[in-house]
Amino acid sequence: MGGANDNANTQAINLPTINQQRQEIDNKLNDVEALIEQKKQLEVQLKELEVTKSRLTLYAPEDGKIIKILAKQGEMISANTPVVLLESNRRYYDIYISENQVANLAEGDTINGKSIANDLIVPGTIRLITQAPGFADLKQSREKGQADLSAFQIRIYTDDVEGLQTGMTIEVTDDEFTKR
Repeated sequence: MGGANDNANTQAINLPTINQQRQEIDNKLNDVEALIEQKKQLEVQLKELEVTKSRLTLYAPEDGKIIKILAKQGEMISANTPVVLLESNRRYYDIYISENQVANLAEGDTINGKSIANDLIVPGTIRLITQAPGFADLKQSREKGQADLSAFQIRIYTDDVEGLQTGMTIEVTDDEFTKR
């Protein structure tokens, strides 16, 4: 009968150890759940920081070389405020035309110019149509000095043309305005 007593003693010793191990496992499961919740909170915090970073990061409208930084480090600036002077690879030219000529033009229209130096046809797209500054208006002798004819500034972005170099003069003939 001594074997039964040994078995009871073993069970008496094992029961508290088993209960203690179960409590330790429950505690570890609670720790795991706490860590999972902490991970979720940190992921939310990371998303908030990424949004903040995107709001504080400035992006140039196109690729280019920075010529000059116009704002000081740490300075608060508002949206659409120029911060850097950028030299881009974009090519364009401006022309000044009368209000009669601008009547049939719209932004996005294509127009052909011609290089004076080497007679190259230079296709381009109208990107901006705006009333020209006062110096470009044709003034006549009218009452109160009003302009007889208003001028418009047209900005034309050119396509890449072999042989065309920055600074060359581009001419747009009257035919480009009448063919529309």
